[in-house]
Amino acid sequence: MITLITILPLVGSFLFININEEAFINSDKASFASINIQQKNNSIIKQIGLSTSLIVLFLTIYILGKSSLILPNFSNELESLSNLVNIYSNSDNIIQFGILNSSSINELENIDSISLYYILLTAFITPICLLSNWKDITIKRKYFVFSFLLLETLQISFFLVTDLLLFYIYFESVLIPLFMVVGIWGASRARIRASFLLFLYTLAGSLPFLLSILWIGYNFGTTDFLMLSLFELSVEAQACLWFAAMLAFCVKSPIYPFHLWLFRAHAESPLGGSILLAGTILKFATYGFIRVVLGFFPDYTANNVYIIQSLAIITLIYSSLVTIRQVDTKALVAYSSVAHVAVMILGLFSNTVQGIEGAILLSLAHGFISPALFIIVGGVLYNRYHTRIINYYRGLTIKMPVFSIIFFLCILFNASAPLSLNFVGEFLALTGLFTQSPVLGVFGATSITLSAIYSIFLFNRIAFLGLSPYLKSETVSFNSKLTLGDLDRSEFAVLLPLLLVTILLGVFPNIILDSLHYDVSNLIYNVNNIDLPSSKINL
Repeated sequence: MITLITILPLVGSFLFININEEAFINSDKASFASINIQQKNNSIIKQIGLSTSLIVLFLTIYILGKSSLILPNFSNELESLSNLVNIYSNSDNIIQFGILNSSSINELENIDSISLYYILLTAFITPICLLSNWKDITIKRKYFVFSFLLLETLQISFFLVTDLLLFYIYFESVLIPLFMVVGIWGASRARIRASFLLFLYTLAGSLPFLLSILWIGYNFGTTDFLMLSLFELSVEAQACLWFAAMLAFCVKSPIYPFHLWLFRAHAESPLGGSILLAGTILKFATYGFIRVVLGFFPDYTANNVYIIQSLAIITLIYSSLVTIRQVDTKALVAYSSVAHVAVMILGLFSNTVQGIEGAILLSLAHGFISPALFIIVGGVLYNRYHTRIINYYRGLTIKMPVFSIIFFLCILFNASAPLSLNFVGEFLALTGLFTQSPVLGVFGATSITLSAIYSIFLFNRIAFLGLSPYLKSETVSFNSKLTLGDLDRSEFAVLLPLLLVTILLGVFPNIILDSLHYDVSNLIYNVNNIDLPSSKINL
Protein backbone atom coordinates (compact mmCIF):
# COMPACT_ATOMS: atom_id res chain seq x y z
CA MET A 1 0.00 0.00 0.00
CA ILE A 2 2.89 2.37 0.76
CA THR A 3 4.37 1.64 -2.65
CA LEU A 4 0.99 2.28 -4.25
CA ILE A 5 0.58 5.79 -2.86
CA THR A 6 4.15 6.56 -3.94
CA ILE A 7 3.77 5.63 -7.60
CA LEU A 8 0.06 6.41 -8.04
CA PRO A 9 0.60 10.15 -8.84
CA LEU A 10 2.98 9.20 -11.65
CA VAL A 11 0.56 6.58 -12.94
CA GLY A 12 -2.19 9.21 -12.96
CA SER A 13 0.00 11.63 -14.90
CA PHE A 14 0.61 9.01 -17.62
CA LEU A 15 -3.13 8.86 -18.22
CA PHE A 16 -3.21 12.37 -19.67
CA ILE A 17 0.33 12.74 -20.97
CA ASN A 18 -0.78 12.04 -24.57
CA ILE A 19 -3.84 14.28 -24.49
CA ASN A 20 -3.49 17.18 -26.91
CA GLU A 21 -3.90 20.52 -25.15
CA GLU A 22 -2.77 22.87 -27.91
CA ALA A 23 -5.02 25.92 -27.68
CA PHE A 24 -6.46 27.31 -30.88
CA ILE A 25 -8.87 29.58 -29.09
CA ASN A 26 -7.04 32.76 -30.10
CA SER A 27 -6.65 31.66 -33.70
CA ASP A 28 -8.94 33.19 -36.30
CA LYS A 29 -9.02 29.90 -38.22
CA ALA A 30 -10.06 27.84 -35.22
CA SER A 31 -13.46 26.29 -35.64
CA PHE A 32 -16.05 26.16 -32.92
CA ALA A 33 -15.70 22.35 -32.75
CA SER A 34 -11.92 22.50 -32.25
CA ILE A 35 -12.34 25.04 -29.45
CA ASN A 36 -14.78 22.75 -27.67
CA ILE A 37 -12.40 19.80 -28.08
CA GLN A 38 -9.52 21.74 -26.56
CA GLN A 39 -11.62 22.92 -23.64
CA LYS A 40 -12.81 19.36 -23.04
CA ASN A 41 -9.24 18.04 -23.14
CA ASN A 42 -8.07 20.65 -20.65
CA SER A 43 -10.95 19.73 -18.35
CA ILE A 44 -10.06 16.04 -18.58
CA ILE A 45 -6.43 16.76 -17.69
CA LYS A 46 -7.40 18.70 -14.58
CA GLN A 47 -9.99 16.14 -13.51
CA ILE A 48 -7.54 13.25 -13.84
CA GLY A 49 -4.94 15.12 -11.81
CA LEU A 50 -7.42 16.03 -9.07
CA SER A 51 -8.90 12.53 -8.94
CA THR A 52 -5.45 10.97 -8.64
CA SER A 53 -4.46 13.25 -5.77
CA LEU A 54 -7.74 12.57 -3.96
CA ILE A 55 -7.26 8.80 -4.30
CA VAL A 56 -3.79 9.16 -2.79
CA LEU A 57 -5.30 11.14 0.09
CA PHE A 58 -7.94 8.51 0.82
CA LEU A 59 -5.38 5.69 0.64
CA THR A 60 -3.11 7.56 3.05
CA ILE A 61 -5.96 7.99 5.52
CA TYR A 62 -6.70 4.27 5.16
CA ILE A 63 -3.07 3.39 5.90
CA LEU A 64 -3.08 5.65 8.94
CA GLY A 65 -6.19 3.95 10.24
CA LYS A 66 -4.85 0.44 9.62
CA SER A 67 -1.35 1.02 11.01
CA SER A 68 -0.32 0.08 14.52
CA LEU A 69 1.04 3.53 15.31
CA ILE A 70 -1.43 4.23 18.10
CA LEU A 71 0.01 1.38 20.19
CA PRO A 72 3.59 0.88 18.93
CA ASN A 73 5.19 -2.48 19.54
CA PHE A 74 8.27 -2.00 21.70
CA SER A 75 9.30 -5.64 21.41
CA ASN A 76 9.44 -5.49 17.60
CA GLU A 77 11.73 -2.46 17.78
CA LEU A 78 14.15 -4.11 20.21
CA GLU A 79 14.04 -7.38 18.26
CA SER A 80 14.91 -5.54 15.05
CA LEU A 81 17.87 -3.86 16.74
CA SER A 82 19.03 -7.19 18.21
CA ASN A 83 18.92 -8.82 14.77
CA LEU A 84 21.06 -6.05 13.33
CA VAL A 85 23.61 -6.49 16.09
CA ASN A 86 23.78 -10.22 15.32
CA ILE A 87 24.24 -9.48 11.63
CA TYR A 88 27.13 -7.18 12.46
CA SER A 89 28.70 -9.61 14.93
CA ASN A 90 28.61 -12.49 12.44
CA SER A 91 29.91 -10.51 9.46
CA ASP A 92 33.52 -10.09 8.46
CA ASN A 93 33.11 -7.06 6.25
CA ILE A 94 31.22 -3.85 6.87
CA ILE A 95 30.40 -3.65 3.17
CA GLN A 96 27.91 -6.47 3.70
CA PHE A 97 25.62 -3.94 5.35
CA GLY A 98 24.77 -2.62 1.94
CA ILE A 99 23.44 -6.03 0.92
CA LEU A 100 20.68 -6.14 3.54
CA ASN A 101 17.32 -6.46 1.80
CA SER A 102 14.30 -5.15 3.70
CA SER A 103 11.76 -6.36 1.15
CA SER A 104 10.63 -9.13 3.46
CA ILE A 105 9.96 -6.70 6.31
CA ASN A 106 6.48 -5.33 6.77
CA GLU A 107 6.45 -2.00 4.94
CA LEU A 108 4.61 -0.29 7.80
CA GLU A 109 7.48 -1.18 10.14
CA ASN A 110 9.88 0.87 8.02
CA ILE A 111 8.10 4.15 8.81
CA ASP A 112 6.99 5.76 12.04
CA SER A 113 4.25 8.15 13.01
CA ILE A 114 6.37 11.21 12.21
CA SER A 115 6.84 10.11 8.60
CA LEU A 116 3.24 9.09 8.17
CA TYR A 117 1.80 12.40 9.37
CA TYR A 118 4.00 14.34 6.96
CA ILE A 119 2.92 12.00 4.16
CA LEU A 120 -0.69 12.68 5.10
CA LEU A 121 0.01 16.43 5.01
CA THR A 122 1.51 16.07 1.52
CA ALA A 123 -1.49 14.09 0.28
CA PHE A 124 -3.85 16.68 1.78
CA ILE A 125 -2.11 19.73 0.31
CA THR A 126 -1.67 18.47 -3.28
CA PRO A 127 -5.38 18.57 -4.28
CA ILE A 128 -5.61 22.00 -2.60
CA CYS A 129 -2.80 23.19 -4.90
CA LEU A 130 -4.60 21.91 -8.00
CA LEU A 131 -7.95 23.38 -6.99
CA SER A 132 -6.45 26.79 -6.15
CA ASN A 133 -5.27 27.23 -9.76
CA TRP A 134 -8.21 25.48 -11.37
CA LYS A 135 -9.12 28.46 -13.58
CA ASP A 136 -5.97 30.57 -13.47
CA ILE A 137 -3.52 28.51 -15.52
CA THR A 138 -4.14 29.12 -19.22
CA ILE A 139 -0.93 27.77 -20.80
CA LYS A 140 0.66 24.32 -20.61
CA ARG A 141 -1.98 23.01 -18.21
CA LYS A 142 -0.90 19.43 -18.79
CA TYR A 143 2.64 20.10 -17.64
CA PHE A 144 1.40 22.15 -14.71
CA VAL A 145 -0.69 19.25 -13.38
CA PHE A 146 2.13 16.80 -14.15
CA SER A 147 4.57 18.92 -12.15
CA PHE A 148 2.41 18.77 -9.02
CA LEU A 149 1.80 15.04 -9.32
CA LEU A 150 5.53 14.50 -9.75
CA LEU A 151 6.18 16.69 -6.71
CA GLU A 152 3.73 14.59 -4.70
CA THR A 153 5.61 11.41 -5.58
CA LEU A 154 8.97 12.95 -4.71
CA GLN A 155 7.71 14.33 -1.40
CA ILE A 156 6.13 11.05 -0.31
CA SER A 157 9.34 9.23 -1.26
CA PHE A 158 11.36 11.71 0.79
CA PHE A 159 9.34 11.02 3.93
CA LEU A 160 9.61 7.27 3.37
CA VAL A 161 13.30 6.71 2.69
CA THR A 162 15.52 5.05 5.31
CA ASP A 163 18.79 5.62 3.49
CA LEU A 164 20.87 8.77 3.88
CA LEU A 165 21.90 8.99 0.22
CA LEU A 166 18.32 8.56 -0.99
CA PHE A 167 17.32 11.10 1.64
CA TYR A 168 19.58 13.66 -0.05
CA ILE A 169 18.44 12.71 -3.56
CA TYR A 170 14.78 13.26 -2.77
CA PHE A 171 15.64 16.28 -0.62
CA GLU A 172 17.01 18.02 -3.72
CA SER A 173 14.91 16.41 -6.44
CA VAL A 174 11.90 18.64 -5.72
CA LEU A 175 13.92 21.65 -6.86
CA ILE A 176 13.63 20.74 -10.54
CA PRO A 177 9.80 20.75 -10.80
CA LEU A 178 9.65 23.75 -8.44
CA PHE A 179 12.06 25.58 -10.74
CA MET A 180 9.71 24.89 -13.65
CA VAL A 181 6.57 25.87 -11.73
CA VAL A 182 7.97 29.24 -10.65
CA GLY A 183 9.80 29.96 -13.92
CA ILE A 184 6.96 29.08 -16.34
CA TRP A 185 3.76 29.94 -14.46
CA GLY A 186 5.08 32.74 -12.23
CA ALA A 187 3.46 36.11 -11.75
CA SER A 188 5.80 38.53 -13.57
CA ARG A 189 9.06 38.80 -15.45
CA ALA A 190 10.90 38.55 -12.14
CA ARG A 191 9.80 34.90 -11.95
CA ILE A 192 12.92 33.82 -13.84
CA ARG A 193 15.20 35.40 -11.27
CA ALA A 194 13.10 33.97 -8.44
CA SER A 195 13.24 30.46 -9.89
CA PHE A 196 17.02 30.59 -10.28
CA LEU A 197 17.38 32.00 -6.77
CA LEU A 198 15.24 29.20 -5.36
CA PHE A 199 17.16 26.53 -7.25
CA LEU A 200 20.75 27.72 -6.83
CA TYR A 201 20.45 29.01 -3.27
CA THR A 202 19.05 25.80 -1.83
CA LEU A 203 21.23 23.55 -4.01
CA ALA A 204 24.45 25.33 -3.00
CA GLY A 205 23.54 25.10 0.67
CA SER A 206 23.13 21.31 0.39
CA LEU A 207 26.42 20.49 -1.37
CA PRO A 208 28.43 20.17 1.89
CA PHE A 209 25.73 17.79 3.10
CA LEU A 210 26.27 15.64 0.01
CA LEU A 211 30.02 15.52 0.69
CA SER A 212 29.37 14.44 4.27
CA ILE A 213 27.07 11.64 3.06
CA LEU A 214 29.75 10.41 0.65
CA TRP A 215 32.28 10.48 3.50
CA ILE A 216 29.94 8.42 5.67
CA GLY A 217 29.36 5.88 2.90
CA TYR A 218 33.10 5.56 2.23
CA ASN A 219 34.05 5.01 5.87
CA PHE A 220 31.14 2.85 7.01
CA GLY A 221 30.20 1.06 3.81
CA THR A 222 26.52 1.93 4.22
CA THR A 223 24.18 4.89 4.39
CA ASP A 224 21.21 3.01 5.84
CA PHE A 225 19.65 4.81 8.82
CA LEU A 226 19.35 1.77 11.07
CA MET A 227 22.85 0.53 10.24
CA LEU A 228 24.41 3.92 10.92
CA SER A 229 22.72 4.01 14.31
CA LEU A 230 25.03 1.17 15.38
CA PHE A 231 28.16 3.28 14.94
CA GLU A 232 29.65 5.99 17.11
CA LEU A 233 31.48 8.94 15.58
CA SER A 234 34.31 10.85 17.13
CA VAL A 235 33.65 14.42 18.28
CA GLU A 236 35.72 15.87 15.43
CA ALA A 237 33.84 13.88 12.81
CA GLN A 238 30.49 14.80 14.35
CA ALA A 239 31.42 18.49 14.23
CA CYS A 240 32.11 18.50 10.48
CA LEU A 241 29.09 16.40 9.60
CA TRP A 242 26.84 18.38 11.95
CA PHE A 243 27.69 21.74 10.40
CA ALA A 244 27.23 20.36 6.87
CA ALA A 245 23.78 18.99 7.71
CA MET A 246 22.79 22.13 9.61
CA LEU A 247 23.72 24.35 6.68
CA ALA A 248 21.49 22.36 4.31
CA PHE A 249 18.51 22.40 6.66
CA CYS A 250 18.94 26.03 7.73
CA VAL A 251 18.80 27.11 4.08
CA LYS A 252 15.73 24.98 3.41
CA SER A 253 13.94 26.11 6.63
CA PRO A 254 14.90 28.95 6.12
CA ILE A 255 16.38 30.83 9.06
CA TYR A 256 18.39 34.02 9.20
CA PRO A 257 20.63 34.77 7.28
CA PHE A 258 19.66 32.10 4.72
CA HIS A 259 16.12 33.33 4.11
CA LEU A 260 16.52 35.66 1.13
CA TRP A 261 15.24 33.18 -1.45
CA LEU A 262 11.91 32.47 0.26
CA PHE A 263 9.92 35.68 -0.10
CA ARG A 264 11.01 36.11 -3.73
CA ALA A 265 9.94 32.56 -4.56
CA HIS A 266 6.58 33.07 -2.84
CA ALA A 267 5.95 36.46 -4.44
CA GLU A 268 6.60 35.23 -7.99
CA SER A 269 5.24 31.71 -7.70
CA PRO A 270 1.73 30.82 -8.87
CA LEU A 271 -0.74 30.25 -6.08
CA GLY A 272 -0.35 26.46 -6.14
CA GLY A 273 3.43 26.81 -5.89
CA SER A 274 3.15 29.12 -2.88
CA ILE A 275 0.78 26.69 -1.17
CA LEU A 276 3.15 23.80 -1.79
CA LEU A 277 6.21 25.74 -0.59
CA ALA A 278 4.54 26.78 2.64
CA GLY A 279 2.59 23.59 3.19
CA THR A 280 5.14 20.83 2.64
CA ILE A 281 8.49 21.92 1.15
CA LEU A 282 9.45 23.93 4.24
CA LYS A 283 8.74 20.80 6.31
CA PHE A 284 11.69 19.07 4.65
CA ALA A 285 14.06 20.92 6.96
CA THR A 286 12.00 20.09 10.05
CA TYR A 287 12.01 16.43 9.07
CA GLY A 288 15.75 16.63 8.36
CA PHE A 289 16.46 18.06 11.80
CA ILE A 290 14.59 15.14 13.35
CA ARG A 291 16.03 12.36 11.21
CA VAL A 292 19.63 13.47 10.73
CA VAL A 293 20.69 16.08 13.29
CA LEU A 294 18.88 14.69 16.32
CA GLY A 295 19.10 11.09 15.12
CA PHE A 296 22.78 10.81 14.17
CA PHE A 297 24.54 13.59 16.09
CA PRO A 298 22.80 13.73 19.48
CA ASP A 299 25.99 14.30 21.51
CA TYR A 300 27.32 17.18 19.45
CA THR A 301 23.83 18.67 19.17
CA ALA A 302 23.35 18.62 22.93
CA ASN A 303 26.73 20.30 23.52
CA ASN A 304 26.26 23.00 20.86
CA VAL A 305 22.54 23.56 20.86
CA TYR A 306 23.05 27.23 21.73
CA ILE A 307 24.25 27.87 18.16
CA ILE A 308 21.02 26.90 16.45
CA GLN A 309 18.85 28.32 19.24
CA SER A 310 20.58 31.70 18.99
CA LEU A 311 19.97 31.76 15.24
CA ALA A 312 16.34 30.79 15.83
CA ILE A 313 15.81 33.64 18.34
CA ILE A 314 17.38 36.14 15.93
CA THR A 315 15.25 34.78 13.08
CA LEU A 316 12.08 34.97 15.18
CA ILE A 317 12.49 38.62 16.18
CA TYR A 318 13.94 39.82 12.87
CA SER A 319 11.36 38.14 10.63
CA SER A 320 8.47 39.28 12.85
CA LEU A 321 9.60 42.91 12.67
CA VAL A 322 10.11 42.66 8.92
CA THR A 323 6.64 41.12 8.56
CA ILE A 324 5.06 44.13 10.26
CA ARG A 325 6.62 46.47 7.69
CA GLN A 326 5.66 44.49 4.57
CA VAL A 327 3.24 45.99 2.04
CA ASP A 328 3.14 42.96 -0.31
CA THR A 329 0.56 40.48 0.99
CA LYS A 330 2.35 37.33 -0.24
CA ALA A 331 5.71 38.54 1.04
CA LEU A 332 4.07 39.24 4.40
CA VAL A 333 2.73 35.71 4.71
CA ALA A 334 6.10 34.34 3.58
CA TYR A 335 7.99 36.24 6.29
CA SER A 336 5.45 35.13 8.90
CA SER A 337 6.28 31.55 7.88
CA VAL A 338 9.92 32.22 8.72
CA ALA A 339 8.90 33.37 12.20
CA HIS A 340 6.86 30.21 12.77
CA VAL A 341 9.75 28.05 11.57
CA ALA A 342 11.96 29.69 14.21
CA VAL A 343 9.53 28.59 16.94
CA MET A 344 9.58 25.05 15.52
CA ILE A 345 13.37 24.96 15.69
CA LEU A 346 13.36 26.19 19.28
CA GLY A 347 11.01 23.36 20.21
CA LEU A 348 12.93 20.72 18.26
CA PHE A 349 16.21 21.50 20.00
CA SER A 350 14.76 21.82 23.49
CA ASN A 351 15.61 18.15 24.16
CA THR A 352 12.18 17.61 25.74
CA VAL A 353 9.30 15.45 24.63
CA GLN A 354 6.89 18.39 24.91
CA GLY A 355 9.11 20.65 22.85
CA ILE A 356 9.68 18.19 19.99
CA GLU A 357 6.04 17.14 19.85
CA GLY A 358 4.99 20.78 19.90
CA ALA A 359 7.35 21.56 17.03
CA ILE A 360 5.89 18.71 14.97
CA LEU A 361 2.33 19.84 15.70
CA LEU A 362 3.21 23.44 14.85
CA SER A 363 4.76 22.37 11.55
CA LEU A 364 1.61 20.44 10.67
CA ALA A 365 -0.59 23.39 11.70
CA HIS A 366 1.52 25.74 9.63
CA GLY A 367 0.95 23.40 6.69
CA PHE A 368 -2.79 24.10 6.97
CA ILE A 369 -3.04 27.79 7.91
CA SER A 370 -0.25 29.27 5.80
CA PRO A 371 -1.74 27.81 2.57
CA ALA A 372 -5.13 29.21 3.61
CA LEU A 373 -3.61 32.68 3.97
CA PHE A 374 -1.92 32.37 0.59
CA ILE A 375 -5.25 31.40 -0.98
CA ILE A 376 -6.84 34.48 0.58
CA VAL A 377 -4.20 37.06 -0.37
CA GLY A 378 -2.82 35.45 -3.54
CA GLY A 379 -6.02 33.95 -4.85
CA VAL A 380 -9.25 35.55 -3.62
CA LEU A 381 -7.98 39.15 -3.42
CA TYR A 382 -5.53 39.04 -6.32
CA ASN A 383 -8.02 37.46 -8.72
CA ARG A 384 -10.49 40.29 -8.01
CA TYR A 385 -8.25 43.36 -7.93
CA HIS A 386 -4.96 42.20 -9.47
CA THR A 387 -2.73 43.78 -6.87
CA ARG A 388 -0.90 42.53 -3.79
CA ILE A 389 -0.12 45.96 -2.35
CA ILE A 390 -1.90 46.35 1.00
CA ASN A 391 -2.23 50.12 0.62
CA TYR A 392 -4.85 49.65 -2.12
CA TYR A 393 -7.12 47.59 0.15
CA ARG A 394 -9.50 48.87 2.81
CA GLY A 395 -13.01 48.18 4.08
CA LEU A 396 -13.55 44.79 2.44
CA THR A 397 -15.94 43.81 5.24
CA ILE A 398 -18.54 46.05 3.59
CA LYS A 399 -18.54 44.14 0.30
CA MET A 400 -17.21 40.69 1.33
CA PRO A 401 -18.59 39.72 4.76
CA VAL A 402 -18.15 35.93 4.39
CA PHE A 403 -14.61 36.45 3.16
CA SER A 404 -13.89 38.69 6.15
CA ILE A 405 -15.06 36.02 8.61
CA ILE A 406 -12.90 33.32 7.00
CA PHE A 407 -9.98 35.74 6.83
CA PHE A 408 -10.38 36.64 10.49
CA LEU A 409 -10.35 32.97 11.55
CA CYS A 410 -7.17 32.36 9.54
CA ILE A 411 -5.57 35.41 11.13
CA LEU A 412 -6.46 34.20 14.63
CA PHE A 413 -5.11 30.73 13.95
CA ASN A 414 -1.94 32.19 12.43
CA ALA A 415 -1.46 34.07 15.71
CA SER A 416 -1.89 30.73 17.58
CA ALA A 417 -5.24 31.49 19.16
CA PRO A 418 -6.87 28.77 21.30
CA LEU A 419 -8.99 26.05 19.65
CA SER A 420 -6.44 25.80 16.85
CA LEU A 421 -3.65 23.29 16.24
CA ASN A 422 -1.24 26.23 16.05
CA PHE A 423 -2.02 27.05 19.69
CA VAL A 424 -1.34 23.50 20.87
CA GLY A 425 1.90 23.25 18.90
CA GLU A 426 3.29 26.62 19.96
CA PHE A 427 2.26 26.08 23.60
CA LEU A 428 4.03 22.71 23.78
CA ALA A 429 7.10 24.01 21.94
CA LEU A 430 7.47 26.97 24.30
CA THR A 431 6.79 24.72 27.31
CA GLY A 432 9.66 22.48 26.30
CA LEU A 433 11.87 25.51 25.71
CA PHE A 434 11.04 26.92 29.16
CA THR A 435 11.89 23.54 30.68
CA GLN A 436 15.32 23.65 29.09
CA SER A 437 16.08 27.34 29.62
CA PRO A 438 13.73 29.96 31.11
CA VAL A 439 15.78 32.76 29.53
CA LEU A 440 15.40 31.31 26.04
CA GLY A 441 11.75 30.68 26.84
CA VAL A 442 11.20 34.38 27.47
CA PHE A 443 12.72 35.29 24.11
CA GLY A 444 10.77 32.53 22.38
CA ALA A 445 7.53 33.74 23.96
CA THR A 446 7.89 37.04 22.10
CA SER A 447 6.44 35.13 19.15
CA ILE A 448 3.04 35.26 20.87
CA THR A 449 3.00 39.06 20.91
CA LEU A 450 4.73 39.62 17.59
CA SER A 451 2.55 37.18 15.66
CA ALA A 452 -0.57 38.83 17.05
CA ILE A 453 0.74 42.26 16.02
CA TYR A 454 1.50 41.51 12.38
CA SER A 455 -1.54 39.25 11.94
CA ILE A 456 -4.12 41.67 13.38
CA PHE A 457 -2.39 44.61 11.70
CA LEU A 458 -2.82 42.89 8.32
CA PHE A 459 -6.49 42.17 8.95
CA ASN A 460 -7.25 45.70 10.14
CA ARG A 461 -5.73 47.32 7.07
CA ILE A 462 -7.63 45.08 4.65
CA ALA A 463 -11.01 44.53 6.31
CA PHE A 464 -11.85 47.65 8.32
CA LEU A 465 -12.31 51.41 7.79
CA GLY A 466 -14.17 52.82 4.80
CA LEU A 467 -14.14 51.13 1.43
CA SER A 468 -11.02 52.02 -0.51
CA PRO A 469 -11.67 54.16 -3.61
CA TYR A 470 -9.48 51.75 -5.58
CA LEU A 471 -11.94 48.90 -4.88
CA LYS A 472 -15.17 50.59 -5.91
CA SER A 473 -17.00 48.87 -8.72
CA GLU A 474 -16.92 51.93 -10.98
CA THR A 475 -13.14 51.97 -10.67
CA VAL A 476 -12.51 48.39 -11.77
CA SER A 477 -15.57 47.64 -13.88
CA PHE A 478 -13.60 48.14 -17.09
CA ASN A 479 -12.62 44.47 -16.95
CA SER A 480 -15.69 42.27 -17.08
CA LYS A 481 -13.66 39.20 -16.05
CA LEU A 482 -13.10 40.54 -12.54
CA THR A 483 -15.30 38.95 -9.90
CA LEU A 484 -16.02 41.67 -7.36
CA GLY A 485 -18.40 39.79 -5.09
CA ASP A 486 -17.89 37.66 -2.01
CA LEU A 487 -16.38 34.19 -1.91
CA ASP A 488 -17.76 31.84 -4.55
CA ARG A 489 -18.41 28.16 -3.93
CA SER A 490 -15.09 26.89 -5.23
CA GLU A 491 -13.07 29.30 -3.09
CA PHE A 492 -15.12 28.46 -0.02
CA ALA A 493 -14.73 24.73 -0.70
CA VAL A 494 -10.94 25.08 -0.85
CA LEU A 495 -10.65 27.13 2.35
CA LEU A 496 -13.12 25.19 4.48
CA PRO A 497 -11.16 21.90 4.78
CA LEU A 498 -8.04 23.75 5.91
CA LEU A 499 -9.96 25.49 8.69
CA LEU A 500 -11.90 22.40 9.76
CA VAL A 501 -8.79 20.25 10.09
CA THR A 502 -7.04 22.96 12.11
CA ILE A 503 -9.97 23.29 14.50
CA LEU A 504 -10.53 19.53 14.80
CA LEU A 505 -6.90 18.79 15.66
CA GLY A 506 -6.75 21.85 17.89
CA VAL A 507 -9.66 20.59 19.99
CA PHE A 508 -8.51 16.94 19.90
CA PRO A 509 -4.68 17.08 19.60
CA ASN A 510 -4.32 13.62 21.15
CA ILE A 511 -5.34 12.20 17.80
CA ILE A 512 -1.74 12.95 16.81
CA LEU A 513 0.03 13.11 20.17
CA ASP A 514 -0.86 9.58 21.27
CA SER A 515 1.03 8.11 18.34
CA LEU A 516 3.97 10.53 18.60
CA HIS A 517 5.03 9.75 22.18
CA TYR A 518 7.04 6.63 21.41
CA ASP A 519 8.87 7.93 18.34
CA VAL A 520 9.66 11.28 19.97
CA SER A 521 10.88 9.61 23.16
CA ASN A 522 13.48 7.79 21.07
CA LEU A 523 14.97 11.17 20.20
CA ILE A 524 15.36 11.97 23.90
CA TYR A 525 16.20 8.60 25.44
CA ASN A 526 17.96 7.29 22.36
CA VAL A 527 18.19 3.55 21.94
CA ASN A 528 21.64 4.11 20.41
CA ASN A 529 22.93 4.97 23.86
CA ILE A 530 22.52 1.34 24.96
CA ASP A 531 25.93 -0.20 25.56
CA LEU A 532 26.64 -2.32 22.50
CA PRO A 533 30.45 -2.42 22.33
CA SER A 534 30.55 -5.07 19.64
CA SER A 535 28.52 -2.95 17.24
CA LYS A 536 30.19 0.44 17.58
CA ILE A 537 33.20 1.85 15.84
CA ASN A 538 34.95 5.03 16.86
CA LEU A 539 36.27 6.92 13.89
